[in-house]
Amino acid sequence: RRLNELIEDTSIPVTVPIEMKEAGCIGCHEKVYSSMLRYSHQHPRASEECQMCHITDLAAAREIPANVFSRENIVFLDVSDIVKYRVKVKLKDKEGREAASQDIDFTPSSVYERMVDDKKPPLISNLKVEELKAGIFYSAVITWETDEPSTSQVQYGLSSKYGDASLLDDKFTKEHVVIIDKLIPDEKYHIIAISKDPFENTTRSDDFTFKVKKPFLEKQEEPPAGPSVEGVKVVKIGNKTALSWRANKKTGAVIYLVEVVSRKNIISKEPHYPGLTTKRISHPTGLLSWLKVAPSPDLPLGTGSVMLCVTCHTPHGGEHEHILIKEESKLCTSCHTEKR
Repeated sequence: RRLNELIEDTSIPVTVPIEMKEAGCIGCHEKVYSSMLRYSHQHPRASEECQMCHITDLAAAREIPANVFSRENIVFLDVSDIVKYRVKVKLKDKEGREAASQDIDFTPSSVYERMVDDKKPPLISNLKVEELKAGIFYSAVITWETDEPSTSQVQYGLSSKYGDASLLDDKFTKEHVVIIDKLIPDEKYHIIAISKDPFENTTRSDDFTFKVKKPFLEKQEEPPAGPSVEGVKVVKIGNKTALSWRANKKTGAVIYLVEVVSRKNIISKEPHYPGLTTKRISHPTGLLSWLKVAPSPDLPLGTGSVMLCVTCHTPHGGEHEHILIKEESKLCTSCHTEKR
């Protein structure tokens, strides 16, 4: 009934919505597509991947896995200082039981709690082989603990010169698990654990040896209750934003991070969503060393000081190489007015 009323109230053919959906963005933005064809340099993805830059729906939550089973963790967040975010942590223990924290809203530029560098490296304790697995080659699960959240890596070999190393696990945790493989039966191995805190303070354990014998698994004692999470907070570590939390037992975790936008702003300013995605800008300076930077009035900046894609590039295409706003020889010197 409602559809029939709409057909009666408008002269637009009823097939138009279907045609526009099949056409994609060009259904409404044909003028933009037409202008792109006239540019000598086009954005390489602008004609087919509009959603790479333009948000056309509520932003999906980013899932950041923290798969190490531990009680206390710190994870750095890839966020923009001027954007408001909502974050929560979801835990799962080894029995599959789950727990989730409350949502936390934050804007990185307004986070004032900071972790302070104590200039001390983490203290490593309880280094051991927790499990030995048999196959064509053997593998070993190496575990240890630290007194502060830090990264995990193991060097190992048939002598104290080691020679092999596990991949660096850059998650910051107090309980560390590393698997080393391709071990030869009946051989004696030397290992050393390496942990680094968020301030790059690094420690190495004493040399630890074990012999590859019969497979075993050390029994782990965990609280019988399901998991719970507490102490969830957003902090600054140097100039980076991080999330920290504690659990009552060893659990894996997934962080859900999403941009938050006012519904009022969506309705009043933009028919789809608030506009463009926010991304960190890697600003190259080549081989030159600059002493003085003065923002150029003809290069747009976000909130007066933040570099955006459109600071240097035209959105869909242009007449200069790399779709720059100006010739490359003139663009850098618009802001960098003095060089060494």
